[in-house]
Amino acid sequence: MPKSSSKSLKPSTRKKRRKVLQKTQTKQRKANCVFQFVSRVISSLVFWLLALITVVSFLFLIYPRISIEPGESLDPYKPFETPFVIKNDGYWSLVNIDYDLNIDKMEDHNHNRFSNVTISGISDKIAKLRANESSTIFIRRAVSAPPGFIKYAELYIKTTYSPFLVPITFTENRRFKTDRKTDGQYVWFKYVSEKQ
Repeated sequence: MPKSSSKSLKPSTRKKRRKVLQKTQTKQRKANCVFQFVSRVISSLVFWLLALITVVSFLFLIYPRISIEPGESLDPYKPFETPFVIKNDGYWSLVNIDYDLNIDKMEDHNHNRFSNVTISGISDKIAKLRANESSTIFIRRAVSAPPGFIKYAELYIKTTYSPFLVPITFTENRRFKTDRKTDGQYVWFKYVSEKQ
């Protein structure tokens, strides 16, 4: 009865088996190295991706956002009876909010034209605006005109502000234009100008 032990195998068969075993072990080691490398790369990518998402989320939360919109007119037949509302749309309080109003262009029904006019008395400071708080700018105290007297006007509002406890100043430049509807009422809307 033949024995099935490795001693009874010929030396050449043993060498072949050893070579096959060594090749298999080498392939397994290479596969393990590749797996470990791929797993390190994926772990590193996941780490940096999470770090980037964290930084972007943090910046989104602390980055100040302010909006300026025309409010409800006190007299729609007089363009400067419309107040403008400054609102803190961010998540942090804003401090030292300065605003200046200037008229870029304006024409009345007597064909008098004005440009680059600083509206005196419409430059003020708001000490603090908490998140979602707003404040109102009234133009009527500086510019007064009878109903229907203004053909058109372009207004420029420059605002500077700082986030609470952050020593960085941000500047916003907003431009508004008035349009007169067929019924004689004025409507303000935002517009983009080449000027900044």
